[in-house]
Amino acid sequence: MKKIQLVESAGKNIAENLAIEEFLWEKHESGCGTLFLWSNPSAVVIGRNQNPWKECSFAAMRAYGTSLARRKTGGGAVYQDEGNLNFSFITDERRYEPEQLCVIVTEALADLGVRAGFGGRNDLLLPDGRKISGLASSDRKGASLIHGTLMIDVDLEKLENCLRVPKEKLSIRGIDSVRMRVANLKEIFPDITEQAVKTSLRNAWEQAFGLKAAAVCAPADERIGELVRFYRSDAWTYGKKMAFDLCWKKKFRWGLVCLQFQIDRGRVGSVRVESDSLDTDWPDRVEGALSGKLFLRELLEAGLSALAENDPERAEIYEDLCGLVRENL
Repeated sequence: MKKIQLVESAGKNIAENLAIEEFLWEKHESGCGTLFLWSNPSAVVIGRNQNPWKECSFAAMRAYGTSLARRKTGGGAVYQDEGNLNFSFITDERRYEPEQLCVIVTEALADLGVRAGFGGRNDLLLPDGRKISGLASSDRKGASLIHGTLMIDVDLEKLENCLRVPKEKLSIRGIDSVRMRVANLKEIFPDITEQAVKTSLRNAWEQAFGLKAAAVCAPADERIGELVRFYRSDAWTYGKKMAFDLCWKKKFRWGLVCLQFQIDRGRVGSVRVESDSLDTDWPDRVEGALSGKLFLRELLEAGLSALAENDPERAEIYEDLCGLVRENL
């Protein structure tokens, strides 16, 4: 790493913050690293391949004035408010794994007296197993984005009412509600502040690379305005809602998946894949591979098996989906 910078957003709008984050991601310079810190009022942010009608309670969100946004990374839906601090690491593409940058966060918390560790698929957990942070990541040519949340003093009642967490996620952890699964840092250290967390994150960011981080103002650029309009658009936020004839749902090691089919005269007229998988690329490939095929077990399996051969890094996902086809057809 040649140089590192710290950018703090003055914006208090989820669409604006996502737009600034993407702009920083687009403009990444090789050999440089960016830590972007941001927060916003009450919002639910869903993963790239999620269905908002399944993940959110719109009645509760309307009552609270809670916004809805869709990010470009995978993973599950999260509730955010001004008691939550978001952090975004932007580095050279695939130079660092999420777990490596996660150490920066755990060390920052350790300096504040908070013991936490990386667990599950993408979580930061307290010793008692409760979640204080969730992470997601994505790569684009030349740059990686790894971002996450830190629950400092989030309104847990609003979190529980705004999110619809699938029973599969709760049952696998042996708990009854999402509120039992999460914790605020304020519960452990009542005097902790957002500014103290920000300062500790900056110190840990600098210590990790032995460099001084340049403090940079959040950028102002016409491109950011374009991105804000994109993130506010219904087409991106809500996606395409369709009526489906069949829905197959299951929880796997890599995430929860729902395969939905429209059948037209014995063929797959259309297929939609919804998932909280951290990998965002494979759902489009599955949809393309299955669309138009006769709705027969062996033909759907053949399409998925071909994907596994051509995309061995994701073979586990395609093989699990083959098993889901066998269970239901």
